[in-house]
Amino acid sequence: MSTILAFRLTVSAALLALLSGCGTPEQVVGANWAEARQTPTGHEFTPKPALRHDIAGLVILRCSVGQDQTATDCHVIYENPRNVGFAESALKMTPGMRARIPAPGFAPPKVGTYTLNPVFFCPAVGTETCKAELKIVAHHVTEEIRAVGRMIDIGQCVSARRAAEGVGPDLASVVAAGCAGKP
Repeated sequence: MSTILAFRLTVSAALLALLSGCGTPEQVVGANWAEARQTPTGHEFTPKPALRHDIAGLVILRCSVGQDQTATDCHVIYENPRNVGFAESALKMTPGMRARIPAPGFAPPKVGTYTLNPVFFCPAVGTETCKAELKIVAHHVTEEIRAVGRMIDIGQCVSARRAAEGVGPDLASVVAAGCAGKP
């Protein structure tokens, strides 16, 4: 693992550690959605252990773009913290999730392509700070995921497998599928 990747992951873990203990209820926002999805009562999606212990979390979903720009075939490729239930909760949110329509002059995502969809779970107290900090973490993680994708595209599967290990175990299945039959 590169020193830069190790540093980024250490910074990511440190930022997430700072976010716990912020209060309730939660707000959930995904950066690639057509609009922010905020839960009406604030408790529909946040896992019970996260509510009990005021834990903020980040999940990155890899979703295919459907005919009507909806997210389909979503898979978790990053979850932090793990084993709290954020991954399952993020997947429950995908029905009706739509790809963001880009700024004028840019084409919408092509049907069948994949998007990376960060999902932020933030307590109500300190939500703006939480979202800002998770956005930074999500940016660093998605850049690492894109780098792994570029390695797969050019056939550097050994490097892609190593880099995926540094991001997290959920990315390994994406690398395995992308590198099937390649050294």
